[in-house]
Amino acid sequence: MSSQVAVSFVRRGLRRHSDPQQSARDLVKEALRLNTSDNLTAIVICLSPVEKFAESCPPQRRRFKACSISEEARNRLKSLIEGN
Repeated sequence: MSSQVAVSFVRRGLRRHSDPQQSARDLVKEALRLNTSDNLTAIVICLSPVEKFAESCPPQRRRFKACSISEEARNRLKSLIEGN
């Protein structure tokens, strides 16, 4: 599974349920389904502001730990993930 395939898979999941923890679980399950032979670890990082993301999550799904990063750091991370 390429990085871009993983990113696209997680984006689709987040659009469906807005839950990064569930998206990480689903990504690992999908990699296992595809018979990935390497060790699996998934970390989902949402680049949207925490407040905006939290508003779209149902209260029972807010089980993730949120922290803030600077706009510059967010843009740099986004560029690295997108391969720019």
